[in-house]
Amino acid sequence: MVAKQEKTFAWEDSKQGSLRPDFFLPVHIPTIPHILWVQHNYPIPPGLEKEVCEIIHDKISAGVDEPSNSAYHSQWFCVLKKNGKLRIVHSLEPLNHVTIRHSGVPPFPDHIAESFAGRICGATLNLYIGYDEVLQQMKYCGGTFSGPKSLKDIANLQADRKKMLNNPDIPEEVKREEAVILDEKIQNLEMSHFVKVRDIITMNYFVNGETLMKPWINMNKVQKMRDNIAALKAPQQPLERKSAKMAELAESHHNAIQKEDIPTNERDHQRRMRKVLSNIKVKLSRRQKEDMKTPLQYQDIEDVTQALKNGKAVGLDGIVQELWKELAMH
Repeated sequence: MVAKQEKTFAWEDSKQGSLRPDFFLPVHIPTIPHILWVQHNYPIPPGLEKEVCEIIHDKISAGVDEPSNSAYHSQWFCVLKKNGKLRIVHSLEPLNHVTIRHSGVPPFPDHIAESFAGRICGATLNLYIGYDEVLQQMKYCGGTFSGPKSLKDIANLQADRKKMLNNPDIPEEVKREEAVILDEKIQNLEMSHFVKVRDIITMNYFVNGETLMKPWINMNKVQKMRDNIAALKAPQQPLERKSAKMAELAESHHNAIQKEDIPTNERDHQRRMRKVLSNIKVKLSRRQKEDMKTPLQYQDIEDVTQALKNGKAVGLDGIVQELWKELAMH
């Protein structure tokens, strides 16, 4: 039956949605008189921002979440699932404090099952349908949670940029002009997001620093002194105590190490390579080896270049990613 009605189930997150109110009435949760709550979220670790934004964007696209200006703001956080992916969990503690507990209890499953005697049951789902006929209909009062809107806007602009560049119907000149405009918008949003996060961190530092809480205790702990290097000495030279000279000695020593014991011929080089490779325990599978034989295409390099984050410089030359993106476009 499941295979026959497979389109009924949401096998992917993009297929999720909400029940139509004309078929399933909303749930109403009665509450006592209370003060509206606005809770701030915990900071999202920078390494998880992209994945969290994708989860929120998928939920909005599927109709599970939607933008709102409700007076309530509840906290939410992410937990790690068994498959290694993140799941968003909403904190309902404030709602539980003001919810009126229903005096009734769910019916016994045995009593519900008795009403199915002599009837055809295609699956256990038929048993759950029986609860819908005996439980009181309730309506949910609703609420909102605040998410990283700026990061969502950045992700949307990046998706629009990629879609525009991959559109064969748009002329190359128009693509370049539109890409410059979108890059400027993305850069402005990233800078605005950085300033906002910086201000929040500064505010939390001063607020928590004046409150007897765990952050205050950590900030006022006696910090262990680092092992300072008082002086450095090169062979056949006196001790050097100036920081600039010590840095030069360390740099020259590092560069000298890179040039030491370099093989002078190809045979010696191959022998050392085999010795190093023999100590590697992790091996590539046959499929991975076949994939490694596939030569890189120009489009692959261009896609990777366009996906790089602005304002960063991965190379030793210190050139930011925007320059490589601009060169790739021309």
